[in-house]
Amino acid sequence: MNLEYLKKYELTDDDIQEIYLKYPKEILLLLDERKIDKFAQVLNRLEIYCIDDILLRFIEIFVLEENDFINKITNLIHKLGDNYVEKINYDLEVLEELI
Repeated sequence: MNLEYLKKYELTDDDIQEIYLKYPKEILLLLDERKIDKFAQVLNRLEIYCIDDILLRFIEIFVLEENDFINKITNLIHKLGDNYVEKINYDLEVLEELI
């Protein structure tokens, strides 16, 4: 499994190595570049730009089914309120609810 495509999200070789070490092979095998791209586009439209940090800390988000991801991120945004961008950027741990 090659995760070199994650470099387009400003991940370094060291970051990618960290992902290999941190996550079980079963999770890494479920990653799909097109799905990651699609989820990243959704996050960018929501003004959540820290995709690199999200990939490093919560890569499991990117193996969710698309509808499940959309529902979970929508519910989280409603829960966090109008300043969800600031809350997410201040504390990425809130994204753990998506897993």
